[in-house]
Amino acid sequence: MKLVYSHAASLRAILFALLVAIFTLIDHSSVYAFKASYEESSDVMDFLLDKDVKDIMDVEVFSDTRNPKPLSQVAENMTVITSSEIEAMNAHSLADVLEFVTGVAVFRAGSVGSISQVSINGADPRYVAVYIDGVLLNNLNDNVADVGQIPAQIIDRIEIIKGPASSTWGSSLGGVINIITKSGIRHDELNATLLASYGERNTSDTRAELYGDTGGLGYYMNAGYFNTNGLVLHNMDHSDNEYGKVDYKIGDDSRLEITIGHINGSGGITSVAGYGDFNRDFSTFFTTATLEGKINESFGYSVSTRYSELLLNEGGSMVGNTNNNDRGYGSSFKITYKDYVQTVVFGSDLDWRTLDSQQLLNGRQREDKKAVFINDTVGIGKFTVTPGVRYDDTGVGDNFFSPSIGVTYKACDALLLRAYSARGFSSPPIGYIYNNNEFYIPNPLLKVEKIWTNQVGFETTAIPYVWLKGTVFANDISDAITELISNDGFTYVNSQQQTVRGFDTEIKTIPVYNVSLSSGFEFNDIKDSETNMVILDMPRYTYNLGVQYNDKKSLNVLLQGRYTWWNAEQGFMGEYNSMVFDISATKTVAKWDKKKVDIFAKANNIFNADSYLMNVYPNARRWVEGGVRFTF
Repeated sequence: MKLVYSHAASLRAILFALLVAIFTLIDHSSVYAFKASYEESSDVMDFLLDKDVKDIMDVEVFSDTRNPKPLSQVAENMTVITSSEIEAMNAHSLADVLEFVTGVAVFRAGSVGSISQVSINGADPRYVAVYIDGVLLNNLNDNVADVGQIPAQIIDRIEIIKGPASSTWGSSLGGVINIITKSGIRHDELNATLLASYGERNTSDTRAELYGDTGGLGYYMNAGYFNTNGLVLHNMDHSDNEYGKVDYKIGDDSRLEITIGHINGSGGITSVAGYGDFNRDFSTFFTTATLEGKINESFGYSVSTRYSELLLNEGGSMVGNTNNNDRGYGSSFKITYKDYVQTVVFGSDLDWRTLDSQQLLNGRQREDKKAVFINDTVGIGKFTVTPGVRYDDTGVGDNFFSPSIGVTYKACDALLLRAYSARGFSSPPIGYIYNNNEFYIPNPLLKVEKIWTNQVGFETTAIPYVWLKGTVFANDISDAITELISNDGFTYVNSQQQTVRGFDTEIKTIPVYNVSLSSGFEFNDIKDSETNMVILDMPRYTYNLGVQYNDKKSLNVLLQGRYTWWNAEQGFMGEYNSMVFDISATKTVAKWDKKKVDIFAKANNIFNADSYLMNVYPNARRWVEGGVRFTF
């Protein structure tokens, strides 16, 4: 044991030295150049406003209506994370990125590489729909998506809708996380990135990507391998992933896109006294094909198909294993109409999925879903109105009608007001309906969980040098699913009504002398409507902090802090009284033509903070890693 801890201490010393060295490589001449340019500027505000802040309301997004539109026309509370922000974090997975988003809490079953579930505005993880390339990643057994599997490098953009989005996406009572992957379009013919990192406990991440645009054909390919011996007890992980995308231009107005992705891995979950070690093997495969284009100047179309497999084998050394084989295919059809006043989107979704598991009644169950939706984005002067409606034949539970109405008002160039009201739902998990083992009794009468939400918010750059956003929300949930305990065992029933009242706010400064600040806070008051008691084991409030130095030439340093008050029941023995801080630094050490070499180092949980919901899933203590990225 002494040799192990000596090796870890040496590695920390080496990587901290690398981190310090990167800090000392700041090009001080850039500071003086900034000062001179500042003094010569006749318009200080225009000079100081960084594009990321000044134009943030005009970023184009897709997830609101499933058709591109400016963020300033989106009435919902939405956050967008870009690939450049992800690169600055030196993140391994989607979970590493999401845990620093205001209003989002990530529950990890351990450290990096472990099972990770996500909550938005205090919602249960099964309420949050996670998509990649239009493929739903939530499994049929409990409707939860593992965001710790998705490699960060393949992500071009993450669009997060905070609150129900059922009028567009169907089952999404708590929100939507839509992952848009990278593409080779609008790049040179041949580009590549090679990356390798190494940290404590043999934590390594090796990746390669190749992408380009030959004129009529865009391509993107990525392969990676992640390994860790476990930064907490029995929490090792070994996984490989491959992803590819091809975009083929057909004529002037149409394109065909084909994607394929695969993630395969195994590892430990935790070790519990009296129950032994718990392990898992998992595999995720998905593929899509999309044909889209213009019919004429006003009408466009999109037709897509998809197939996915989510396989999971988990269990313990002293308990049996459970094998879940979740397979499905589906298709979507969309017609858009656009003129100078409005954009109308009409579409349909069809999905057929099957879950095989020895824990289910009869060993196999199906979920066949059908839906149609329509929404409109109407511009009327300074107002944008977005009505929408969707009808879902859920295949389980009952069918559902989801209306929504959103309004934005651009009071001036520096102030945007938002209001949104919607009805939404979450389908009951297959595992809740048909679970049939020695502990649980099936309940085929389970219904969908329902929600009405009302939100108002604002977004402004009226305060000099600052971007500020705030949202207040009121959610009323009915037919929430809880566990009923009887002499025969546990049964899931629709028995609870909930009220959720809360707000979140974000602030970001423009870069001054290459330094920018950011912060966010969220509060959720989640209560049982009948007893008025606060519901435990849900995030009550979260906050995050960020300080970034980016000279836009060779050095990018990012310090981030995050905190979640889990409001856990006493029996969970959670610890979350401290804020977790990570610091990451990237330095370009060589650059010629369009090639460059970056070195980076990252210290995770630098103050050894405890932050976990349950004591069987503790977070990792301070650990460090470093690596190199070669782009050409």
